[in-house]
Amino acid sequence: MTEDSLNDKRSRILLLEKDIKEISEEIKKKKIQAGEKNRQLEILKLKLYKEYFSTKREEFALLTNIPPNPEKRNKHILFGYSCLNVDMVGKIICDLIKKYDNEDFASKRGVQEYTDPSDTYICPQHIEKPVLVIAQGNEVNNPYKAKGDNKIIIEYSDSMILRGCPTNIPVTWKKGIGSEKLTDYAYLIYNDGVVFSYPNSKEYIKELIYSLAYYQKEHDVKYMTPEHTWNVYQKIYKK
Repeated sequence: MTEDSLNDKRSRILLLEKDIKEISEEIKKKKIQAGEKNRQLEILKLKLYKEYFSTKREEFALLTNIPPNPEKRNKHILFGYSCLNVDMVGKIICDLIKKYDNEDFASKRGVQEYTDPSDTYICPQHIEKPVLVIAQGNEVNNPYKAKGDNKIIIEYSDSMILRGCPTNIPVTWKKGIGSEKLTDYAYLIYNDGVVFSYPNSKEYIKELIYSLAYYQKEHDVKYMTPEHTWNVYQKIYKK
């Protein structure tokens, strides 16, 4: 499978979408045709999605024009390979923001505080969930005052077993009066794509996460050390 083949499928998708738009204007007359075109479109989108992530590329490939997962009920093809070091991802995102937008962002560990909504006791449990805050300037210290393009928050996973992805500096998850140590790795791609929100103007953040996960898939790596992650990032972006 080649990039030309992927581009051909993208072109066919655009043509089918154009057909559907035209048909929808006369939907009462062409109901059957529109249904058939929709079925063709969904089949082609699924083929593009599957072939995109199985296409052989250069070893350190930067993924762009990434197709969405048409089967949103199923985990993404790259889910199992998207276990990444959250702290290092934050450092890399700051580096990319500087590269593409010449903006100074910083990353810092923090907590999200909330009350467990499922707790029905008189004194509900207070939860402090560990997060990595990526924000502009001093707003990294006050992330909940930052708005829009000025912040990104990535959650550490409370389901990750520490011994599964060992780390020298674990994060602490506090629930009620107890606490436990968590690894600083998390799966960053799920059904619909990247699990954390990022500004629309910074689409390159999505490309970063997919490219790192794709590298791990091609090398059958479940997770990389922070140093390995940084080196792969440098080679993907030829820095």
